[in-house]
Amino acid sequence: MKKIKQLSKIITSIVTAALVVMITLSIATPLASAVNNRSIELEILRLVNIERANNGLKPLTWNENVASVARSHSMDMDLRGYFSHISPEGKGLGDRLKATGITNYTSAGENIAQSGQSAALVMNMWMNSPGHRANILNSNYTHLGVGVCGRYWTQNFINYSKSSNPSSTSITLNKTGMNSFPEATVGYSQQGTMSVTVTNTGAQATGTLNITLSGTNANRFTLSTTSLSSISAKGSSSFTIRPNTGLAAGPYVATVSVSGANVATQVFNVDFMVKSAPTPTYGISLSRSGTQTFPAATVGYGAQSAMTTTVTNTGNQSTGALTVSLSGTHASRFTLSTSSLSSIGVNGNSSFTVRPNTGLTAGTYTATVNVSGANVTTRSFSVSFTVNPAPTYGITLNRSGTQTFPAATVGYGAQTAMSTTVTNIGNQSTGALTVSLSGTHASRFTLSTSSLSSIGVNGNSSFTVRPNTGLTAGTYTATVNVSGNNLTTRSFTVSFTVNLAPTYGIALNRSGTQTFPAATVGYGAQTAMTITVTNTGNQSTGALTVSLSGTHASRFALSTSSLSSIGVNGSGSFTVRPNIGLAAGTYTATVNVSGTNVTTRSFTVSFMANHAVAPTPAPAPAPTPVPAPAPNPTPAPTPAPTPTPTPTPTPTLPTSLVFTFNRPEGACDEDFGIAFHSAVFKFMLDNKISSARAYYSAGIAPDSLIGVNTVTVTFTEIIYK
Repeated sequence: MKKIKQLSKIITSIVTAALVVMITLSIATPLASAVNNRSIELEILRLVNIERANNGLKPLTWNENVASVARSHSMDMDLRGYFSHISPEGKGLGDRLKATGITNYTSAGENIAQSGQSAALVMNMWMNSPGHRANILNSNYTHLGVGVCGRYWTQNFINYSKSSNPSSTSITLNKTGMNSFPEATVGYSQQGTMSVTVTNTGAQATGTLNITLSGTNANRFTLSTTSLSSISAKGSSSFTIRPNTGLAAGPYVATVSVSGANVATQVFNVDFMVKSAPTPTYGISLSRSGTQTFPAATVGYGAQSAMTTTVTNTGNQSTGALTVSLSGTHASRFTLSTSSLSSIGVNGNSSFTVRPNTGLTAGTYTATVNVSGANVTTRSFSVSFTVNPAPTYGITLNRSGTQTFPAATVGYGAQTAMSTTVTNIGNQSTGALTVSLSGTHASRFTLSTSSLSSIGVNGNSSFTVRPNTGLTAGTYTATVNVSGNNLTTRSFTVSFTVNLAPTYGIALNRSGTQTFPAATVGYGAQTAMTITVTNTGNQSTGALTVSLSGTHASRFALSTSSLSSIGVNGSGSFTVRPNIGLAAGTYTATVNVSGTNVTTRSFTVSFMANHAVAPTPAPAPAPTPVPAPAPNPTPAPTPAPTPTPTPTPTPTLPTSLVFTFNRPEGACDEDFGIAFHSAVFKFMLDNKISSARAYYSAGIAPDSLIGVNTVTVTFTEIIYK
């Protein structure tokens, strides 16, 4: 007895020396924390043994019975909100060890801490506190048990006597540490039992074993027995424990001990959480929401697979009977497996199915599925089913007719490919498609592919075609075809022109000498001569210059001095005419058309201005006769001869005249003939021509002017009046 009192003083001394560390943190559920902290507790053991090794001390051995005592104390502090080595009932470490059947030890110690930090930080605080450090580095201790619950940490150190060393324990339990019963709600019924098996691991019978409950809540649990008959070597026996009924809301923990005269006591903890009765709630959830779409089918389809929907009770009360219904325009197009569901219990569920009817025509059908009840909010989702028309196949191309590549010149490089898009216009996939070229020049073009994979509904694909390089001058055409087993072939034509190397040139519609109709001095404005300039090259001409050259260049007038660039196969024009007011004579000049890129082209123009016709001269007077002299011996003096006047020389008249007449605008052949003959007559009167030989333009008869626009008459052998 005296020895026990002395031991109690030692323990009290050690406990009193323990440093109390207060750390504020959120409190977790105590029971859950205790169960989930085994790895943290073993980490403390590891860190303790590191410190002992660093100080030349033997490691401590883990003891689950001692750990159970430590764990119970941490849990009690957490549950009742105190921090001390002494419980509110005045119980200390010695009392707690004794309550669990641990009595045969020579010394024991305890460290406690209150912290939300890691095992390493808690150990650091203990090692920086002299009292706590002394416990950790006490060479007398042989075993350690650690208990962590929430923010409470407990280390129990012990030195077993040789006779009670746990290494000689001859029984084991199939339960250790904390063992939890399922949670229950206030008003719960009797709970299931927890079975505990006690196994004799020694070579001798155990003797009678005592089973006890300890801890604040010991009376909240019931054992099936308080003792077990002696268990033979290698044999086993069992008992059960269960929580009592009628407990108020809250956590309940107790320690179960199995002890005997010949064995070391084995302990474990049990806990049971009673939750407050909740406020009645009602609710359901469906396994489907939004719009649920059935696989599409084609007209004439068979029965479709049903869609299963699970209804789950999300409240804490039974749902009551539920109604399942369809609504919406197409509600009659679907069928439910049932129109009602029996009441679903708490955490329970039930199910039903919906499927589209058969025989529907092409179209999309939708309806709303509703699950309702007197106690619950209605839950709904939509179903959709599409019936496609009979299969159709078809494609379109984004190109048709003739597609022309930009022209190129001999020696050209790779040409830009022409992309073609193939679109599926049917309601089925196209199947594999073949892309091909046909026609005389098919080999002059290249496709990017000879086939296309099947194109899905509303989908498209593409390929390219381009002309080959190295083609000679010419135009090449081919037909591009896209075909398949299920559809009509679609085609279009491609064309590519290869031009020769650039050439430049012009041609005039006039050459040699172009003669204007002759006119008489005093003539009016002459009819202009039109010249057409044609581009004979394969490139535009560039700007052209029109000019006159020669001695009489200034005697003619051009309509323009320049022409804009003339395109390939194009033409331009200008006019030239003689100036008015020229004196009698013949005038010539050279008309030139030139440019940077072309060879100059020229021709000559000629214009004759005739003298006006002189009046016929009056006849000279007859000479006065001289009378014969009278006979007279004396000769009379001879009179001076009368001088004969010198006659005025007759002017030289042209030996030929040219007359040109143009068809009046809009005149018919008959009117033109009448006007022509009148003009000839007037020309002869004006020029006092009595008679002459007339030569008409080549191939023109004076009495037949059909289709003629201009007539030139040359008069020779003229006899003037």
